[in-house]
Amino acid sequence: MVIQRAADESRLYNFCRYRSAILLVMKCSIRKPCSALAGYVMCLWSLEHRHRAGESCVQQMVPTGYVELELYFGGCARIAGADRQFNRQPSGLICGLQSAPTEVELSGDLGVIAVVLHPGAAGALLGLPAKLLSNARVDVVDIFGPDGARLNERIADAPSAEERFSLIEAFLVKRCTDPAATIDPVVHGAVQRISRSGGVVTIDEVARQIGISRRHLERKFAHSVGVPPKVFAKMLRFQRALALKQQDERISLTELAYAAGYADQAHFIHDFKSMTGLPPRAYFKREKAFSEFYAYCA
Repeated sequence: MVIQRAADESRLYNFCRYRSAILLVMKCSIRKPCSALAGYVMCLWSLEHRHRAGESCVQQMVPTGYVELELYFGGCARIAGADRQFNRQPSGLICGLQSAPTEVELSGDLGVIAVVLHPGAAGALLGLPAKLLSNARVDVVDIFGPDGARLNERIADAPSAEERFSLIEAFLVKRCTDPAATIDPVVHGAVQRISRSGGVVTIDEVARQIGISRRHLERKFAHSVGVPPKVFAKMLRFQRALALKQQDERISLTELAYAAGYADQAHFIHDFKSMTGLPPRAYFKREKAFSEFYAYCA
């Protein structure tokens, strides 16, 4: 089975519908970044939801392989902590690479605009080691200072998704003009090799192809991507399994494990449960398969 790159933006709208599958969507927008951000940003998307008074819903977010900047306006978004209690999250945050499922509770008339970063761009664009964001959701004020607070306010006051897109793009364009905001070409090449293989290629082979030591590659990955290349590859094998299941809902779990490059079904089940909290059969019974990573990138 071959995972085909999304041919048009209709695939990206599937992503928006997936994100809001159990909500009433008021508005859904998605667009490609401006040319100045194309090397850093995969896409921008915006959703606005409506909940009945006093009602809320919980969405489970699984590891995607992407770092995202998310800005919320109106309503309330709360995130489940280790104690399973939901705590209100900041209105603007950076979501680092997650290696486990996260639950977010949404209520009220809530909107969100998000920027999906290319793997390897976070360290350059945000101006800090991406490993500090791993398995974290960090307030934009802690990253951008007063500029982050002003961005939150302007996003909340903006009258339309198009204006919000323009505001956040202008904010990020200023950051990428900094000479320090340069994406490491070694990391970029490694990310491309891992993603094209669906996370199956060995890290030793990637390092050999690029011409550096594995240890050197791991150090660069920690700074630019946020996790070791082996962990990134694990995320992409999981995303590849979702993409394959999305293409063929009738595929058996045994066939899926083999096609996604797992050594055996036990390994597949173990990794899948670590990413979703459920074994594959139970997860697919509850959720429709959708791969965020391979919606954008082959």
